[in-house]
Amino acid sequence: AMELVRGQIERRPDLVILNKFGKTEAEGGGFRPVIAEAVEAEIPLLIAIPWRNIEGWRLFVGEMGTEHRLDGDETVSPAAWLDRLGFGERAVSLATDSHSPRRQGGPLS
Repeated sequence: AMELVRGQIERRPDLVILNKFGKTEAEGGGFRPVIAEAVEAEIPLLIAIPWRNIEGWRLFVGEMGTEHRLDGDETVSPAAWLDRLGFGERAVSLATDSHSPRRQGGPLS
């Protein structure tokens, strides 16, 4: 899975959407190297951060990260939320089809 995402990052997408920065990533493993590649390439990254891992995330990305709280936004669709952040139609179509990523050739397009 990491190689698939890594290959997509090399194609310079408008946005990278990953599930979460979990315990494994907070401890230095999992998708952390791929996340670092996206951050270093200055490709916008949308990723959920559980509160228990927020300090690890902040240490990892430093000032390169921008946090957007979803509290109270549970009724907003992912497509509408991404559109409000200015990611445009391409990201909106990704969010709309987020439950079947393989249908569009992978988790990123």
